[in-house]
Amino acid sequence: PEASWGIARARTDVTTAGSRLVAMSFEKHVSPSLVRISICVIVLTALSGLASLIIREPLYIFDAGHIGILFAGSNTAFLASSMLLVGRLIQQPQSTAGISLHAQRLNLLAAVLRACFALSGGAFSTSLFVRVEIVLSVLGMLALVLMLEPAVRKMFPDLGQGATAAESFPSGKLLVAILCGALIGSLLQNQDGMRWLLLSTATYVQASAMLPQRELLLKTRRISAITSHAFFLLALGGLFRLLMWMALICEGELHLTIMLGDFLHAGLFGDFVALYTRALGQQGLGGILDGGDLNLSVMDAV
Repeated sequence: PEASWGIARARTDVTTAGSRLVAMSFEKHVSPSLVRISICVIVLTALSGLASLIIREPLYIFDAGHIGILFAGSNTAFLASSMLLVGRLIQQPQSTAGISLHAQRLNLLAAVLRACFALSGGAFSTSLFVRVEIVLSVLGMLALVLMLEPAVRKMFPDLGQGATAAESFPSGKLLVAILCGALIGSLLQNQDGMRWLLLSTATYVQASAMLPQRELLLKTRRISAITSHAFFLLALGGLFRLLMWMALICEGELHLTIMLGDFLHAGLFGDFVALYTRALGQQGLGGILDGGDLNLSVMDAV
């Protein structure tokens, strides 16, 4: 009996040690940010699916005008974010730290695709608010990209000669993958394949823009308070987009393949907001309101 008890205890010790090793390996190789993003996407997808099962018939609460307002409101928040960065670059031409050129190029492409979708027909094409917003969004994103482009900064010395931070994120490969996936999805649509292609590509391109921006933040660690506020406005725009999808679900429409792009977008922004809040708690609100930089040292564990 003593020998059996000793063997059982040894097995328990081995199992416990193995569990601890697996836990330590998980903590080392799986970042908290990845966990937060995954949970956000899974929860939003599950809630959307559950809501669509409960709401089988349109509730007739929201009409096309409401959807257009939420869509344009989301994009207006994105536009305000871009204008905040443009204003900062005008005042401080050398201050490009924390702004990813790759991300802004992708955002510009998303704005153009979104404009093509809105003007290609449907209720969005008849809304004056949407028309004004898409024109301003494209122009605003174009201005921001041009102010960050090294070739343009060399041509116009007033923009500053400081080069933007070097970026190594494979944005081109990511864009090709998104285009291939969106093209395959559009071919499977029974109707409005081209409009589906435009909207889905714009949604996933905009979500993917967070990836090079995230990589740059990991390098810079410290960003201007104005830049961090601009990212917070992007998160607000993502919230309006989620409200738009919820309104569509209430009216019996579920476009899960497109919604997943915005869910991923929301997860990435939610993770940034979590890091932003932690850094803000460490530094204090007063320093940020006074225009001080935000120290993102908490991102060491990302």
